[in-house]
Amino acid sequence: MGAIYLNGIPYAGGGGGSGASSYDDLSNKPEINGVELKDDMTTEDLNLVDNETLEVEDNQIKIKNLPKLEGDTLILTFTS
Repeated sequence: MGAIYLNGIPYAGGGGGSGASSYDDLSNKPEINGVELKDDMTTEDLNLVDNETLEVEDNQIKIKNLPKLEGDTLILTFTS
């Protein structure tokens, strides 16, 4: 059988191991900002943004106090 190329990198197959049957069984789970990803997490849970910067209500997202906004608030409104 010939080699398989993924983005120019030869891959001859192999691997193996028993694998995990569920996410909870994994070792080395992914993290964001040192926080292990699990369940339904918010941006605040992941230390990405706090409630003083991001406000979500109904069909709007308000982003406040970012340096590029120079103190103004960016409001994103979603309509259907």
